[in-house]
Amino acid sequence: MTEYLFVYGTLRRADSHPMADWLGGVSVHLGPAKMAGRLYLLGNYPGMLAADGEDQWVQGELYQLPNAETAWPRLDAYEACKPDDPSRSLFVRAQGEAVTPDGRSFAAWAYFYNKEVSEEQRIADGDYAG
Repeated sequence: MTEYLFVYGTLRRADSHPMADWLGGVSVHLGPAKMAGRLYLLGNYPGMLAADGEDQWVQGELYQLPNAETAWPRLDAYEACKPDDPSRSLFVRAQGEAVTPDGRSFAAWAYFYNKEVSEEQRIADGDYAG
């Protein structure tokens, strides 16, 4: 079953992380997209939280996962996501709406940060690459 994944941090194409390369090999890159949310810098990587107001967007990229069922275990492990035990997960995988620059909307999975943050860590423009 084909599913969509919205990425906003170390899994973006321009990142030099090996997992970004791996994702590129098992998916179809659809291009830039945004998702309602708030972005925080958590050291060497960002974390997204759900939006809590108007006009809060996280910038990223949209991927199509033709074989999502085989990709999820590796992606979940990378994101320290434990689908069977969300309370012990660093990130949780949940669906949101990814919007492309031409206005198309996709129901896409994204990894949301599952711990506390401080507003001092906020990336105001919602773009980790910026």
